[in-house]
Amino acid sequence: AVCAGSATAQSNCTSGPPATAALGAAELTDQLIDPCAISSDPGNCDNPGGQSHLVIWNDVLMGSGDLEDELVVFLPGNGQTPTNLEWVARAAGFAGYRTVSLAYEGDTLPSACGTETGNAFSTCVRKFRRDVLLGDPTPTAGVTDIHRANSVELRLLDLLADLDASNPGDGWDAYFNGSDLEFGNIVIGGY
Repeated sequence: AVCAGSATAQSNCTSGPPATAALGAAELTDQLIDPCAISSDPGNCDNPGGQSHLVIWNDVLMGSGDLEDELVVFLPGNGQTPTNLEWVARAAGFAGYRTVSLAYEGDTLPSACGTETGNAFSTCVRKFRRDVLLGDPTPTAGVTDIHRANSVELRLLDLLADLDASNPGDGWDAYFNGSDLEFGNIVIGGY
């Protein structure tokens, strides 16, 4: 693929992904990172499925300084894992984006809210989704409680801090500022 750097809304990779898997693999770096191994709160980190974050970037564009400005974060969801949907992260990597397919807790909605009906179901779903994204500030033994250490927000912050520390100067610090995500630089999608 021949790509030219551009900070526009469209992809900078005009000819699409590489023609062969070997060529594509030579252009991309991918890392699997255990969320609990890098957690800022390891005592409360839970990873029952043993999932790892999948991080991908394009080496050719990284070396030339032509990566896109935004970070693409993909939330697999629906019982999927980051590696089950690796093709999504690879497609974004080929297009010139730093990409994260995040391992997080959030596939227990049917068991968490399955017995609720009407308004109680809506309230349960809302609380569950909030807990998945931000964590519960006061986790208990309730079915929808997800500790902040396992929330999408803190797992992404921990991952970005780890990537910045292990790859200094590669631009990972553009996506967080201390304990805050820089949402203006992050594109989030999910399945």
